[in-house]
Amino acid sequence: FRDIADLVSHSEQLRRQPEAWAILTSSAQLLRRALGPAPAAAPADSVLGTLTTENVVDLLLRIKYNAHPIHDASTHSKKVGLGVFPAACYINHGCMQNVTYYHVNQGRTIVFRALRPIQAGEQVLYSYVDPYQAVEERRKLLRDAFLLDIDANAGVQGGTPSQAQQTAANLGIGRPTDHLLSAGRSGSDLRASDTAVREVEERLQCGIRMMATDPQAAMRWLLQLAEDSCTKQLNPAHRLTLELALALVSTSSSVGTSAAPVRVEWSIKAIQAMESVFGVGTPQLASLYVSHAAGLMQIIRRQQTSPMPSVEHGLTAMSKQCIAALNAASAIRTVCYGDQDPLSISTQQALAKAKRELESIGLAS
Repeated sequence: FRDIADLVSHSEQLRRQPEAWAILTSSAQLLRRALGPAPAAAPADSVLGTLTTENVVDLLLRIKYNAHPIHDASTHSKKVGLGVFPAACYINHGCMQNVTYYHVNQGRTIVFRALRPIQAGEQVLYSYVDPYQAVEERRKLLRDAFLLDIDANAGVQGGTPSQAQQTAANLGIGRPTDHLLSAGRSGSDLRASDTAVREVEERLQCGIRMMATDPQAAMRWLLQLAEDSCTKQLNPAHRLTLELALALVSTSSSVGTSAAPVRVEWSIKAIQAMESVFGVGTPQLASLYVSHAAGLMQIIRRQQTSPMPSVEHGLTAMSKQCIAALNAASAIRTVCYGDQDPLSISTQQALAKAKRELESIGLAS
């Protein structure tokens, strides 16, 4: 309790909401009674011995407004609990974050890592909400979940090329290639109309529903949507652009090797969209890099059994891009989770396997 006593609780704001405060107080009273009195052998100044209902309310609020999600150890993507890390709670929200965080030691330790060089005096920020949610959705989440009423950074700005290259160099990836890591374009002034956004969202959801029953038809539907004028109004880093790209990656994977070129094309677009918002080197990107490499390997393997003249001249570039993608994923996961983490090990194994396979067919990796 004493470790988190200095953290924000927003209790003064909530006291001005009688109904919410009454519910909190009632819950705290039940919890305090359930805890019971301090053991007879406990020190006179023990927390349990001096804990009042108001203390419990404050404790519950400090946990609510300061806890960080903890993810599973095997995939680092599924939320399995919450943890309060007092020092980490002093890092403020920013939709354009300059750090990312992850957990080690079975969720007992939280680690923050810079996504780009941070200047002296510059504030360290990470996003409390999904940066890809619509602006009004972010604002509502920030108000409801954190009682923050701030500008949710409606504009999306990417990092500069030098920042992307520096981050990649810090990870040991080497100079990022234009077709793998984004050139760090900044968000344009292009703003889609509300009508266009609604149309894209409705048609995208229709295509996603089709994926379960007819992947081929879904892929055609989504490709048509990508070419239509309503979609072209969207900023390249718009959340719907990313959702469309990920849907095409997923449905083309279901279609099989014949759709591998579609999978590769749209995995690149998904990577570029995510890099412009999350920043090069975030753990979320590693999975996309691995998927991108898998799509490239599908094309390369298919070429060995059913040669396509249009693909032959690009095999060397594809093989290099495949290895670059797996190198990037391996570097991110090793830095974030350690070289003995199961996900890091499986990525290293996938990289070694791809190198062996490419070398066996005469493609330099």
